[in-house]
Amino acid sequence: MANKEKLPEEDINLPYYHGALMNQDADQLLVNDGDYMIVMKMSPELNKMQLFLAVRLKKGIRRTKVLQTLVNWWIC
Repeated sequence: MANKEKLPEEDINLPYYHGALMNQDADQLLVNDGDYMIVMKMSPELNKMQLFLAVRLKKGIRRTKVLQTLVNWWIC
């Protein structure tokens, strides 16, 4: 993440932000089709935390990286 690895306080308190969770724990919280959450994961190759969007779909859980630029957030 771009700004010293810290999220703004208002982002941390959002109902869909769950911080660092293992995939198995996130999967148990995503029960219904369309359920989603933002989770943090350590990226060993970058040696920093990264944000991911996890969504329950009919075929299973889809995880997508969320990138932060100086101005916006992007889902890749």
